[in-house]
Amino acid sequence: MKLTPGDLARWDWYRRGLVKLIAKTGRTYRPEDVYHRVLSGTAFLVDVEDFGFMVLTQEHDHDGPVVFVWIIWCEPGRAVGRKAEIYAALEQLAREAKAKRIRMQSGFEGWSREKFFKQVAVVYEHEVK
Repeated sequence: MKLTPGDLARWDWYRRGLVKLIAKTGRTYRPEDVYHRVLSGTAFLVDVEDFGFMVLTQEHDHDGPVVFVWIIWCEPGRAVGRKAEIYAALEQLAREAKAKRIRMQSGFEGWSREKFFKQVAVVYEHEVK
């Protein structure tokens, strides 16, 4: 979804979700960063039914496009029992984008228990002082 000025009322809901997610994870982006990227077409906002959303970007590997899940947020408790449905929708989006794979990174170890994603790397970071 590409945001338009008419989507501003809905943006308030997305923004609240982003603020909650940033507070929980300590991520360094701001909701305004997401807004800018979606408006500029370098990120895509996808609703997860009426209870969440994903922000996707496109990357490129040597063998083709990759859908990168930059952000995924659902209202607490609303995605329980619906993961298969969410993953199926994500995979369909990736097929439509002719992507070779779907990639994400997270600081939560719980994702390693998900059968949909396979851990392929560990990201290390150092803050420059």
